[in-house]
Amino acid sequence: MIKSRKLAVGIFIGLLLILLAFAIIFTGTINIGQPAFADEEAEAMQEPDGEAETVTPIDIRLYIVLSIVAVMLVVVIIVAAAANRKYTLSFIVGKNGSPVPERKYRAGEAIDPLPTPIRPNARFGGWYKDPYLSEPFNFSNMPKQDVRAYAKWKRKSIRYYRNNKISGR
Repeated sequence: MIKSRKLAVGIFIGLLLILLAFAIIFTGTINIGQPAFADEEAEAMQEPDGEAETVTPIDIRLYIVLSIVAVMLVVVIIVAAAANRKYTLSFIVGKNGSPVPERKYRAGEAIDPLPTPIRPNARFGGWYKDPYLSEPFNFSNMPKQDVRAYAKWKRKSIRYYRNNKISGR
């Protein structure tokens, strides 16, 4: 899927140039090494020296070069867009957790310190790579993919005071 409008326009222009080059070559306007006109027309259109008009190798090379340049343009645009892509680091805090805005980083860019969300009656237990909270999130640099960080919550112990005695769970 193409996300960048500039990338889409660049690919479109490159493909148009390729199609133009092939259309010129294959529409019959260029007949490689043969007369440019049918036999009857060739006789009528002969040059004074008696030879029919032919396409020179320089014309053919020009069209081939245009095709190659168009393909190279498309490749350069795709590579440049991929190198400039930002990946998303999103935070999943779960039910009743304070929302944490997602962040965007380029591949290899250092990740800023992760935020500490809050949740009523719970303590924040850290960020994890997976929803099962089995692998701690320990990226220092952004990988070449979108990443999610999952919040782990620990229950707060609640202490009740009754008649100056502590009872808790």
